[in-house]
Amino acid sequence: MRLTTARGLGLAACLTWCASPAAASEEQPLPYVQPGVVDIVFEDSLPGWALAAPEGADTLGSATMSVDGKLVLQGHAVRSGQLNAAGVGLRLVHASGKTVALEDLVFSFDETGGDVHARSTDSRHLFDIDDVVVEINPDGSVLLVASLSMGVIAGDLQTPELQGSHVASLVLNVDKVAVQRTPARGKLASAPTAPGSGSGSYAGNNPDVIVFDVGYDGPNSNDIHYWGQSGGIAAYSIATQSCNIGNALLDWFDSGGQLNHPVIAQNMFRYKNGRLTQIGQSWLKHGFCAVSEIESGCSPCGATNCDTLGIGCADTYWATLNDGRSGGSKAYVNPASGAHTHGSPSPVGNNTTRGRLQVAVADIDPSQNPGAEYFIESQYVTADDAAAGSSANNASWRRVNVISVSNVDGGGLTQREKPAIYAWQDQDPAVQINAVANTGEFGSGKTYFFVAHKAARIGSKWRYEYAIQNLNSDQGADSFSVALDPAVELSNVGFSDVDWHSGDPFDGTDWTTNRGAGDLTWATDDFGTNPDANAIRWGTMYNFWFESPNPPTTGTATIGLFKPGVNSARTVSSITVPSDSPPAQPKTFTGPGNGGTVGG
Repeated sequence: MRLTTARGLGLAACLTWCASPAAASEEQPLPYVQPGVVDIVFEDSLPGWALAAPEGADTLGSATMSVDGKLVLQGHAVRSGQLNAAGVGLRLVHASGKTVALEDLVFSFDETGGDVHARSTDSRHLFDIDDVVVEINPDGSVLLVASLSMGVIAGDLQTPELQGSHVASLVLNVDKVAVQRTPARGKLASAPTAPGSGSGSYAGNNPDVIVFDVGYDGPNSNDIHYWGQSGGIAAYSIATQSCNIGNALLDWFDSGGQLNHPVIAQNMFRYKNGRLTQIGQSWLKHGFCAVSEIESGCSPCGATNCDTLGIGCADTYWATLNDGRSGGSKAYVNPASGAHTHGSPSPVGNNTTRGRLQVAVADIDPSQNPGAEYFIESQYVTADDAAAGSSANNASWRRVNVISVSNVDGGGLTQREKPAIYAWQDQDPAVQINAVANTGEFGSGKTYFFVAHKAARIGSKWRYEYAIQNLNSDQGADSFSVALDPAVELSNVGFSDVDWHSGDPFDGTDWTTNRGAGDLTWATDDFGTNPDANAIRWGTMYNFWFESPNPPTTGTATIGLFKPGVNSARTVSSITVPSDSPPAQPKTFTGPGNGGTVGG
């Protein structure tokens, strides 16, 4: 048995079994688990408490796991039964010296999933369980995950204020079950790779993780979970499946405080009135325990243990497991290197929405957005992928159908290895996109901004639209300047960003605009003035626009970089800008009948 501390195991509030297409049938039995040695990963996250070995033991010991009866599935509800992890003999120890002897843990479920708890063999109600997830993998192994919070023992310890507090997440990895399921379903091969992307399929001796699918979990192509809303904000989480398309193992270490594992971001975008804007983002799920899934297009899979994602192997985080409510802020992740920290502040705010993919109801309600199209995106960031120079293809997007605020389902295929800014070009072929490399930000490698631009005739004027998506630059951007002749007339200058939330430390103040002698510049505070300024940080997209009577031509723009680094700015060449030529003037004509004008 392996028992260590870990992070990033926050779970959701439902009982699910993400096993096989058969799980959706009327009633299917969960195969008996053969008793044997299991691996247990116990996350200790309650301040002042720690997990300890049994009395008199130098190590945390071993355990066996068995099933009393069978867990029967009906839809997605576990009906009845219990799991036993016998002989654990663990202790939960408080800094004050108070101790809870866990002894043998028994996880019990009632018919509806409404009474789910963990008790010891002496029947003490040790923990409440927020979620239990059982996954049966193609090789016959079983993964069980449970999120534990203080039960009645909080009163026994004379610390009633701790009742309901999150204590830990328990992960049981069982080697074999008596019945194996068929391999997972296949899907279409990947979309074309975005400009400046990583190594591609099996190029070099490097790991290369991509988001293979967004919103898929097994046969479920609509795994987009709606949690509810509060204060005009709706909360979601989205299933993601990764794939290692490189030819080296991808690190997924999370035990003992190890940090060589991915963090997972989720975003939402809306296309409306010719403009694509980012309308939501989540806190980050910290990856744990990569399983070796087999997918058509992500194979052949060289299966490994939880600590790595094998070559040609996939790994799924279903929507309720991909819950940002117990995740971490982007503030504690360097997307260029993949380095991140644990122990960062937990998300704060309303219990329903905090940390999750937050979207304003006004931005997603179909009745308030007639004709709008919506898109979801996920991105994985991890250290060994970044070190291999393979991180520019780590985001994928997909169109979704928004039937109502509470009903969002999959509406298209995953567009792999491209950030969501490409959804704009998919909707409007007039949109052009430039991949702008920030060379040398991380060693000899590159990070990327993607700049979309277009001009559209609006009556007697042209509307110029720009969007910048920062894929993986830690420096970020604090200004955007479009080169303009001083004589060019401008109007309706605008800006849009995506909201930070749940205690993110960043200032969300809108950027200001300034018309210079030869440019129009949008900017936020520089890093020296405010390190938490509203820069275009990784995994976010900001929009800029204006109108002019001058017709379009090709020019240049400049992205000012926020944090100090090798570069302080990047030039965007061949971008759409107003020309120096004055707009065509109406022509006057005379002749029989009424006089008038005709447009030039």
